[in-house]
Amino acid sequence: MKFNLQLSMDSVKVSINGHPISERALRKAEKKAGPVSPGSYWYDQRAGFWGVMGHECSGIIPPFIKEFSYSMPKNCAGGNTGVLVNGRELHQKDFDLLVKRGLQRFSEKSYTVDISGNVIDAATGDKLRSLGKLAPTIEKMKRGFGMHVPEEIS
Repeated sequence: MKFNLQLSMDSVKVSINGHPISERALRKAEKKAGPVSPGSYWYDQRAGFWGVMGHECSGIIPPFIKEFSYSMPKNCAGGNTGVLVNGRELHQKDFDLLVKRGLQRFSEKSYTVDISGNVIDAATGDKLRSLGKLAPTIEKMKRGFGMHVPEEIS
């Protein structure tokens, strides 16, 4: 007897980068991410940035959570800046925040950023100025404070 374990978006409480997450996978991921409330989220597995699908970054959890390792859609954060970080077009609020930390204020650029704040120009491979540690507490604890839909969005 064969069972179809295909998950649909209707039967799950959490999706990451457009992919439904099973209850079992979610429980495992929460050991690193912290508690995850029902919602549709994007997650940057390289830097740990996360947000509600279609909105700016809401926080940082540890990067490389296996159960959340789906590619981010380029437009997942409602970006309109022409600047890509790890494949995600930055929302203006995220771009402004990273510029304050030292990211170059150029549009039509693509960067790779990790949780330690290292920035690499995706076109040239050149390492650029560091943004400083993005989430030192998360790095130290190796655990996040969870994911939830902020009140202003819900």
